[in-house]
Amino acid sequence: MGYRDASLFRPAALRHAEHDPSGGGRPLRLRRSWVGATYWIVVVATVAGLLFCTLADIGEYARGPATVRIGGRYTITSPLVGVIESVHVGVGSRVAVGDVLVRLQDEPDRAAFTSLEHEYQTMLAELLRDPEGASVRERMATLVRERDLARGRLAAREIRAMHAGVVTDVRIRAGQPIAAGDGLLTVEQPGGDATVVAFLPGEMRPLLAIGSRAQLEIDGFARRLVDVTIDEIGSEVIGPAEVARFLGPERSDAMAFTGAVVMVRARLDDRVIPVDGREYVVFDGMWGRLELRVRSESILVTLIPGLRDLARRWRG
Repeated sequence: MGYRDASLFRPAALRHAEHDPSGGGRPLRLRRSWVGATYWIVVVATVAGLLFCTLADIGEYARGPATVRIGGRYTITSPLVGVIESVHVGVGSRVAVGDVLVRLQDEPDRAAFTSLEHEYQTMLAELLRDPEGASVRERMATLVRERDLARGRLAAREIRAMHAGVVTDVRIRAGQPIAAGDGLLTVEQPGGDATVVAFLPGEMRPLLAIGSRAQLEIDGFARRLVDVTIDEIGSEVIGPAEVARFLGPERSDAMAFTGAVVMVRARLDDRVIPVDGREYVVFDGMWGRLELRVRSESILVTLIPGLRDLARRWRG
């Protein structure tokens, strides 16, 4: 047969044709019901996909670290350089305004005050013996000023409570040297509100708005989101140094910042987090992550960016 010289067919097909007594194979048969069902499945899937791409949104989110702040908390700092002589309160102690909390070592100041007080009493006795003595009166006036200054320096060694409340943190011990400005302890007034201070990427500042709802995830409570409301947004984008100054030395080392951020505040409606039927109290200084949605657009516009310009023209 002349099949072997034809280049249009594969050699295997030619050999099969030569040895097949029937002269060919079966024709391809498709059931019409399957063809119709497949057609409608493709149509429905296409329409559903277009509707999903048109109606579903892809959101853009601003995320950043956040810390819990409890209102009415005051950190007592040392006004002087010195050494702790005694601590008069502990965690849980209730204090009133003017109560002595911490006393610094004051031997030199106390010795100076004692000497001036003794000299004052001596001069006072001389003044009583000679009320008209001008030199005694001048020396008395000088002693009074020096004694008052010494008393003030001595009183500065006693650190007192400026607000009534409960001591919630003590960071010092007797014999510990301290520098001016070091935190000593914390006093919390009852009924303080809980707020969240978050640091979001600086480039998100134009997209943020007061009143936006956000979600807070506190470290240690994975996937337990707390809804919060943005109450305040910083008017400036700040750097890591300014963030560290705001947080203070006791919190700035807990989180590293490398870029520009904008600071936002949100309120916590409740100071407890419900987890598995139990309630856990939120404490000052706890860290977490804040996330809020800043804008969104449909999947179709994301896939076909040109539709964005058409939509703007249509609105215009």
